[in-house]
Amino acid sequence: MRGFSAARGAIGMALVALSSQGAGAEPLSEVTGNWAGPGGGGFHFRAMLDGTGDSVTLTILNGIDGVPPRGSAPDLVVPDFALSAFATNRLEVVEGPEGSILLVVTDFADETAEGREVISLQFIDFQFTVTGYSHRAEHYLDGGGTLPYDCEVDLLAGEVTGSGKSRNPPPIAPENASGWRYDAAFALGWCSSDGPDWG
Repeated sequence: MRGFSAARGAIGMALVALSSQGAGAEPLSEVTGNWAGPGGGGFHFRAMLDGTGDSVTLTILNGIDGVPPRGSAPDLVVPDFALSAFATNRLEVVEGPEGSILLVVTDFADETAEGREVISLQFIDFQFTVTGYSHRAEHYLDGGGTLPYDCEVDLLAGEVTGSGKSRNPPPIAPENASGWRYDAAFALGWCSSDGPDWG
């Protein structure tokens, strides 16, 4: 999927987290907010993406009295969180009914497909938690045209849908973000590596 040629190239890479920030370089993407939403009342946070090789590292800093400055001790560092080969990555913050949701958005395009991947995170019970995953793509056909594929995972509800149809995937539960990697939804069997064929 998405020609996991880029994914294979990223497997096994050892990344040094925060190396570019330590050298004074700007992160690829950065957002700040409060996990409880605009009204405050929760931990303030600063989230950053930093790229090394074919993937990006997600770093989150939490603060009680305000948004922590860059260079503070990180509360979460996850190498290989999303692929960056043939892609652009950015962070966004949206407000949900239970507070702020951090989105890691990847727009990708290579010789096999183009599309968007979105990973949703919330701070729940003092844990950085992956609560949603979305993968939408148009796969190029040899004879011309495209074949659409989408996989939507709601980790809070334990549900997966794709191409408008529900699936019966392996058990789904909110994931600790520290263990997330770019291929997690496929490795766990929630999304199909066979692409548009939902069978």
